[in-house]
Amino acid sequence: MVIAIKNIFRNRFAKDLIVYTLSSVILSLMSTVFRVWISNKVGSEGMGLYSLVYSVYLPACTLAVSCVNIASTRLVTEAVAKNKTGTIRGIITRCFIYSALFGSLSCALVWFFAEPISLYWIEDPAAIVPLRVICFGLPCLSIASGLHGAFTALRKISKSIIVQVTEDVTKILVMFFLVTVFYGDRLSDNIVNGVVSLVAGSAAGETVSCIVAVILYSFEKRNFKPETECSDGKITKKLLSISLPSAFSAYIRSGLAMFESLMVPVGFRKYGMTEPQALSVLGMFKGMVTPVIFFPATLIGSFSRLIVPEMAEAYEKQDRKKIEAVAVRSVKATLVFSFFVMCVFLFFADPLGKTLYSSTEASAYIRLLAPLVPLMYLDNVVDSLLKGLNGQVTTMKINIVDSIVRVLLVVFLLPKTGFDGYLFVTYISTLLNGTLSINRFLKISKIKVPIAEVIFFPLLSSFTAVLAPFVFFMIVAPASPVFLKITVCALVYALIVWFDDIRNLLKKYLTKMPKSGRIATNIQAPSGK
Repeated sequence: MVIAIKNIFRNRFAKDLIVYTLSSVILSLMSTVFRVWISNKVGSEGMGLYSLVYSVYLPACTLAVSCVNIASTRLVTEAVAKNKTGTIRGIITRCFIYSALFGSLSCALVWFFAEPISLYWIEDPAAIVPLRVICFGLPCLSIASGLHGAFTALRKISKSIIVQVTEDVTKILVMFFLVTVFYGDRLSDNIVNGVVSLVAGSAAGETVSCIVAVILYSFEKRNFKPETECSDGKITKKLLSISLPSAFSAYIRSGLAMFESLMVPVGFRKYGMTEPQALSVLGMFKGMVTPVIFFPATLIGSFSRLIVPEMAEAYEKQDRKKIEAVAVRSVKATLVFSFFVMCVFLFFADPLGKTLYSSTEASAYIRLLAPLVPLMYLDNVVDSLLKGLNGQVTTMKINIVDSIVRVLLVVFLLPKTGFDGYLFVTYISTLLNGTLSINRFLKISKIKVPIAEVIFFPLLSSFTAVLAPFVFFMIVAPASPVFLKITVCALVYALIVWFDDIRNLLKKYLTKMPKSGRIATNIQAPSGK
């Protein structure tokens, strides 16, 4: 598979993919470990208030960013593809202004409405100060997001990594300083102290990373021609035509997601659960199990981001051959990976749940969600492919339909069926969104996906690679750590996929070889009689 990806995407893509993926995994692991530590310091009550504050912060982030990253990626990619580098400075300048406006608007709304939100929505006045602290990072978040999109389009992945590392490290250092030094023994005196430490770290991280992103861009823009080819109205119109449709979709989805989050515990209580039971079930499912299900997706998250400019460039050049090649390889790589993850969750759900959370309930939830993994992961990749093909409006419509269906099912189904209904909603939503996205992508790209190559072989190989070590360890060493067992399964699967790559490579080589060349060594006549 690695050989195939390098052949299709070129060495530059392969290198960017490896570096970006490794950095994402390392940062994700680092953040997870620190989150466990900070949770113990702040306490469950403090983390509960923080989660409520964050539920307001997420929609504010959606408004602040307003999909400027998608617009900057597409516009800069188009400029590079058409060799119009004289427009790049103008594009990024307008993205900067767009980001500053929406970021400032979002910041102002959170600041002025912090008190009514805390009193009448969160119903806790302790949230007022944290909300007014965290909102200061919103303009910087938006500006950095636009520059991230430009760096991706310019294939300057190292700059995006530097910005992301700066953000995460700054957050950790500021939180650590406030918790251990600034507040110290006073941390437990007031619940607000711990929450302010968390939100101040978040705001500081967004601010410092934005400054770093601007500095990196100031060095990069020296490579661009002066802004002689830039038409202000034309670029602004294209920027708005790309970003606003996606932004409106994000606004609607964010609002529907908030409403759904509020209605889920209400539905559980109507079903007969007590409030602690409802929060416990929801917390276990969404707060503990769902992150485990999506953690392996970190490995393909960078892949999803990098294929947007690849597809956008091919789309601008109307390179049908490259569009088909990138699309088929993207789908195959995603399914090869996700089928293996699905099998791991199915076979090792029990030891994973017990090892991570000491919970048999978590094990059951992991196994229940495992069959959805391939479609969940593939849906994310297909969305990126659609954005590269200028299909962000299609993605917007599908996401809105999915959100509306989820809300309706939650409102009418949960009071009668409880958690079983919520699981049903998850399945229906995943199947609906994934099916609509994939169907639309196949129509737009007009490609033919080899079913046997991208579905049957990965599924069979994954099942074999996981089943064999699972049975071996069950008989020979049942007490072995679960992560050792998973590692062995991954090595077996890698060997199977590697042998298949070699087989396909040889088959392709022999098919292209002239017939005379293939048999010449077998028909050499002796020189003498």
